[in-house]
Amino acid sequence: MEKPIYKHLHQITIAGHPMSSESKPTRTWESLLRETKTRAEAGNTVCEAIRKQIADLLAIGVDDVDVGKPVHSYGVDSLVAVELRNWFARSIGADVAVLQLLGTSTIRNLARDVAGKSKFVCVLE
Repeated sequence: MEKPIYKHLHQITIAGHPMSSESKPTRTWESLLRETKTRAEAGNTVCEAIRKQIADLLAIGVDDVDVGKPVHSYGVDSLVAVELRNWFARSIGADVAVLQLLGTSTIRNLARDVAGKSKFVCVLE
């Protein structure tokens, strides 16, 4: 049950009662990005968001996603890249090209670029 592939089972509800003991509300990436004070902080937030999203999409642990590697090194193909692109638009507020996702840029550099495009990031630097 600790493997990422089975984590959805913790969220199953029976008769309206969640089986998971985690009932605290989670903060959205949008709210976290709106609270950032610098571009570097926004880049770090987006980097963590990308790590979590890749881990969720590929059913691997977040710790297994190295931000020093490009996205394609995890076997992300064009279909997964389109899913990531849609997620960026929805959760991060940035329009990212599929070719940028599949390029040779590291996740860290991608996060910095995406943070600069995000409509949720409002820093004065």
